[in-house]
Amino acid sequence: MKLSFKQTVKALDRIPNINRGGCGLAALALFDAAKREGKKAKIVYCYTGWDGSALHKNNQFKEGKRKKAYSCHHIIIKLGKKYWDSTGTLGKKEIKNFDTVDEEITRKHLIASINNKGAWNNCFDRRGWMPQLKKLIKKNTPIKA
Repeated sequence: MKLSFKQTVKALDRIPNINRGGCGLAALALFDAAKREGKKAKIVYCYTGWDGSALHKNNQFKEGKRKKAYSCHHIIIKLGKKYWDSTGTLGKKEIKNFDTVDEEITRKHLIASINNKGAWNNCFDRRGWMPQLKKLIKKNTPIKA
């Protein structure tokens, strides 16, 4: 049985350091949970001034000029006018702290970013938590541990 969107948020919030190297996986789980409930969700990449190279590389990926997608400072989803990560809704102030907010990210792009393991913060125990995360993500999604 798949969890509801709100249950998915709660389950993700219990995972240590999920937003320090696992936010892409959390965003994918939230996106899939929202879609299961018929909600129109958007995947959002948030960049700071330090992320200029990643922003450039991700724009090239979207244009088909680069094979690998990259991480960014934080990945969240948007439902209506609200932004979400594993901690729940984010305030407008938190979103305004980012220099660039890209709401034009596809699920395929996110999966490509996730699978580029060298681009993520290693504070998050990706391998250890992957079995639980795969239960929250749409079945047959090609993500690497």
